[in-house]
Amino acid sequence: MSLTVRFIPGKGIQYLPRGNNDPPPYNRSTSQGSVPSSLLPTTGRPIQPQQGVLLSSVPASWPLYIVEFKAGRTDLFYLTDLSLDIRVGDLVIVQADGGKDLGTVVNDSITLKEVEAFEREQRGRQGSKKEINPKMIYGKAQPQDRQQLLAKAQDELKALQLCQNKVRQKKLVIDAEYQWDRRKLTFYFIAEKRIDFREPVRELFRLYETLIWMASLQGPGGYEQ
Repeated sequence: MSLTVRFIPGKGIQYLPRGNNDPPPYNRSTSQGSVPSSLLPTTGRPIQPQQGVLLSSVPASWPLYIVEFKAGRTDLFYLTDLSLDIRVGDLVIVQADGGKDLGTVVNDSITLKEVEAFEREQRGRQGSKKEINPKMIYGKAQPQDRQQLLAKAQDELKALQLCQNKVRQKKLVIDAEYQWDRRKLTFYFIAEKRIDFREPVRELFRLYETLIWMASLQGPGGYEQ
């Protein structure tokens, strides 16, 4: 049975049976070269890559990718430079909150129609008006970027241990993740109820002088400084 991959905000990737009416996977062989001006968004508003774009503003000629980060976090990204041959398993530099991040491509064939169909389905079921806002892939990670991965992992371990020492129920906090440009530091926790992290977050912000985010792995919610 053929499967299609769906990106689900907050849940990551789901593999579902491909229906007869589902569009075929993105075909790279027919989409090489630069993007013609006639295929650029016609909304009359320039795209602001630093903020992501509306799904409706993404031309069909721009391939979409699902990129995975730490703790199974995934997000949807688009590529404007079609000369780049980006495949599953590649490390890529991508647009992130106020800067850049580095993640691994886990799907390189999801289509715009698949994402649009899912967005319509979610709106119909939940009455949600929230739109999916794909962000940009800047390019593949370079050798010097790969060399920084070990130092990043070591710093994340130190940050995790420090955070655990500042939280009364230290076992709640299970992982830490730096945004690639160090502008954001996320701590992942597991808890059945909402936890007040305001005081440790203030202390961590004073120590690291970067955005601190506490992310629940069991549902929505978090603290930011």
